[in-house]
Amino acid sequence: MLEIAVLPLDSYAKPDIEANYQGRLLARQSGFLDPVNYRNHFVTILGTIQGEQPGFINKVPYNFLEVNMQGIQVWHLREVVIPL
Repeated sequence: MLEIAVLPLDSYAKPDIEANYQGRLLARQSGFLDPVNYRNHFVTILGTIQGEQPGFINKVPYNFLEVNMQGIQVWHLREVVIPL
């Protein structure tokens, strides 16, 4: 299971890193999904919404959207600074 902070997607289904986060979701799939492989990376997932799952963010109650994940794309985004 992955806990994902949700960003809107651009026209290429890539996370819009300049937008505000829109909530959190829990992405589940059958079999083992190692969160270490996805930590600090932007991802786009494909799946079906299963409902909500109650939980907490920093001890504050929160209802996570629960998604049955069928696919995942890891984006290797990098920031480039061009000197003037």
